Amino acid sequence: MSMLLDQALVEDVARFCPNYFLAYHQCLAKGDASKCLKEQEQLSSCVRTEVPSFVKILSECAHHMKEYENCIKENTNIRTKCFDQLQAVRQCSAKSINAKESE
Repeated sequence: MSMLLDQALVEDVARFCPNYFLAYHQCLAKGDASKCLKEQEQLSSCVRTEVPSFVKILSECAHHMKEYENCIKENTNIRTKCFDQLQAVRQCSAKSINAKESE
């Protein structure tokens, strides 16, 4: 994703899921991400249902996301093979929320 898209999505997550966003990042700051699974799941759940930009992306880009997910599963050791699918997800996401891709 372009930096503009990344920034827009992070801002939306912080705006619509502030408590989960903060709890997850406070947990990560402690240095052991493996202990943050509960906070990660809570944040993820909130994002999937409460963040309008993500809800729109999930709806409009589901096909591209599934192709990328399948590619990752098939190429667990060589994820660079999935670059084209990732680019398709990024482009669809940017278009979905009207963010301009930056080079």
